[in-house]
Amino acid sequence: MNLISKFSDSELLIKTKNLASEEKRIAQEVINHLEEIEYRKLYLSLGYSSLHDYAVHELHYSGSSAYRRIAAMKVFKVLPEAKEKFSSGTVNLSTLSQLQTFINKEEKTKDCSREMKLDLLEKIENKSQDECEREFVKISPEFIKFKEKERVLTDEHTNDVSYSKGA
Repeated sequence: MNLISKFSDSELLIKTKNLASEEKRIAQEVINHLEEIEYRKLYLSLGYSSLHDYAVHELHYSGSSAYRRIAAMKVFKVLPEAKEKFSSGTVNLSTLSQLQTFINKEEKTKDCSREMKLDLLEKIENKSQDECEREFVKISPEFIKFKEKERVLTDEHTNDVSYSKGA
């Protein structure tokens, strides 16, 4: 019998909520560390060509988990307010990575002001991934085509990925 099975229902619920809160705090710390690793380009000295490769092969994140953390890191750099929203739980790694993808797409064709990015951040608060995608499609209907193209490219890229690691 494991220790968890000995908890009362209320203890189990409280402990789980506390662990989820701690998990968010730790995720924020990991993202802060990734930002500093990127700034110092420490992944290069380990033989990785990118922060993403480092996160996948050295930290053992899945490709999508690494992508979400790095995307959130990029959002935090341009919108420090997103850190508080992440800490409070009104946005999560998935919705922040969707936001970063949308911003990247938009910046290819036009200038995205800080105010626009803040507005987008507000629009995704307390929304699911599907709800966020609908918000982005309302703003830019071609986003749905971009997402489909991105999925195809990601699948192709995943099949061809190779990395080098220093000795």
